[in-house]
Amino acid sequence: MHRNRLGPAGKIENTSGDYPEAVRRVAREQKLALIDLHALSAQFHEALGPEKIGAAFQDAKNSKNRGSYELAKCVVVGIRSTGLPLADHPAQDVPPSGPAHPDPVEGLRMAVSPRTGSLKPDGS
Repeated sequence: MHRNRLGPAGKIENTSGDYPEAVRRVAREQKLALIDLHALSAQFHEALGPEKIGAAFQDAKNSKNRGSYELAKCVVVGIRSTGLPLADHPAQDVPPSGPAHPDPVEGLRMAVSPRTGSLKPDGS
């Protein structure tokens, strides 16, 4: 997926080089389903724009709960687009809106994670 980097015109800047296209090419050649989170996340970042992107991301790589929620919705959109049997399994209450139409930032309340704590994991 894209890093949180919008250019001056509010368009996403690719920081992944040729890697995303290489993944797409392999999926085509091997006839594999692909959830293109790189493309989906670009739509999401650009839909938020520079003025609202801070509500979803802490920095260039790490999302807040809001960003994680929206990126998970992108994955559901990608799963549904594959046409694979897996597409019948995501919760049906996930809105059908795509990443270009994220939920409004204002008023969205995220449930607190039941697994929060102050203990830092090993390796951090």
